[in-house]
Amino acid sequence: GDRVTRFVTHNEPIVTSVMGHRVGLLAPGIRDLRITGRAIHHLLLSHGLAVAAYRASGRRGEIGITNANTSYQPADATPESLRACELARDFDTRTWHGPVYGRGYPESVLRYYASRGAALPIEGDDLKTIAAPTDFLGVNLYSRQRVLADASRGVGFRDAPPTLPLLPMGYEAAPFALGDFLRFVSAEYGRPRIYVTENGVCDNAAPAANGSVDDLQRIELLRGFLAGMHAAIADGAADVHA
Repeated sequence: GDRVTRFVTHNEPIVTSVMGHRVGLLAPGIRDLRITGRAIHHLLLSHGLAVAAYRASGRRGEIGITNANTSYQPADATPESLRACELARDFDTRTWHGPVYGRGYPESVLRYYASRGAALPIEGDDLKTIAAPTDFLGVNLYSRQRVLADASRGVGFRDAPPTLPLLPMGYEAAPFALGDFLRFVSAEYGRPRIYVTENGVCDNAAPAANGSVDDLQRIELLRGFLAGMHAAIADGAADVHA
């Protein structure tokens, strides 16, 4: 109808591609690196084609993409950890944002897939299609991830042990992560218009006998997320809208 004016081409395509085709924990339950590379590229290509079809339709409103994001941090100040953190960003943030903003895929990601017989199937004007101008970036974010170098792994990095309390879904309780990521992604891609499309806390607190719920942790975490976002807006680092 004519009441929806904001459209997302894909919500969390990394989940579809990596969790569904590499790790195999989600549908369709495949564990194949070559298919994963094809899924990554074709998801982004379909995003670009959807943007083009939307523009051609003449519909009023806005269109963008939403990714599942993590705020990456080096586990320590060593050069190895700093490089590992950038690799983590390459394989996550930059894989899904770089092509959309005309940067293409990170070289580290292209090398990784190509060296394993799983080169991304980029053809002709694919990257131009993917980089069709969008109206906003959707941000889904719940936590951070600390990173260490690991030469034994093909990607060159691994997750560092958590140092903050864990929430029921296994995330660290890191309310500062939203503000940190908004600053990073804005600086990296020219301060796009942003909508925070998912954020919050999975809280399994059960009601007490009188029906009340002691959800102080949820309240404090949400307060922290909002404070970080507000600070990024207030100092002009990020262009976040409701």
